[in-house]
Amino acid sequence: MRWRMLGWICLAELGALSLWFSATAVIPALHTSWMSTAARAWLSMAVTVGFVVGTVTSAVLTLADYVGARRLFVLSAVGGAAVNAALLLGIDSLPVVLTCRFLTGLAMAGTYPPGMKLAASWFVRDRGLAVGSLVGALTLGIVICNDSNYFEPARLMAAQGATALFVPTNNGLPPTRARAELVAQARAVDIARAVENSMWVIRADVAGRTDELVSYGSSGIVDPDGMVVQSARQLSDDLIVAEIDTVPRARRRGWEASPNRAVRDEDATHVAASVTAART
Repeated sequence: MRWRMLGWICLAELGALSLWFSATAVIPALHTSWMSTAARAWLSMAVTVGFVVGTVTSAVLTLADYVGARRLFVLSAVGGAAVNAALLLGIDSLPVVLTCRFLTGLAMAGTYPPGMKLAASWFVRDRGLAVGSLVGALTLGIVICNDSNYFEPARLMAAQGATALFVPTNNGLPPTRARAELVAQARAVDIARAVENSMWVIRADVAGRTDELVSYGSSGIVDPDGMVVQSARQLSDDLIVAEIDTVPRARRRGWEASPNRAVRDEDATHVAASVTAART
């Protein structure tokens, strides 16, 4: 019974937090008078600000205890969905859109912490495993630019439950060094990290020309099987969107024969710590 409830809680949490990117995903299809690069950035930042404000407010007022975790979760999820749907009515006004995105983040702050409390309430034993399952369903990793060329950082993050790896990149180089081949090289690295760890790899690179630097732009999204799902235009701003699966693969490719003992030792340490936490 409790494991079935944990599954439902994880599923509900994923559904509630999907509101975070739902409006952002349709940006490429929007044709409004206020659309600009800055406006696109604010669409994402407004949700983050709302989430931070909501989380702090909920903690200070102890809403999960006062209202009840289950009731707070339901009210927040329904409220977030309603505010998100209101975008259909106010999509032509940037202030209205930003307000709706802020309120969406505010509502999502009422789902994540209460979701953890609900998961913990079903488990006296294995509580660490239950909460870890909820967090693991939403775990992401990040490596910076050149670090993606080495398999160890991505491997360690995958060992800790990451199902997607973000790679912020800056390939801005002097014109004499910049070349289109760098895009193919970066994509080959993304495919390797994705296949090795059976995880999504999302790279975000600068693109364009300045007086001193040139970047062709290697932004792209690769799925856990190594297929390139999205690839950004070269030498210009672009927005790419893809729906990703956050459920970890039961078996990670390439893990059985790791030649790096340090990685194996770190994996073993992480597993031992997880087991100890679950038992306590």
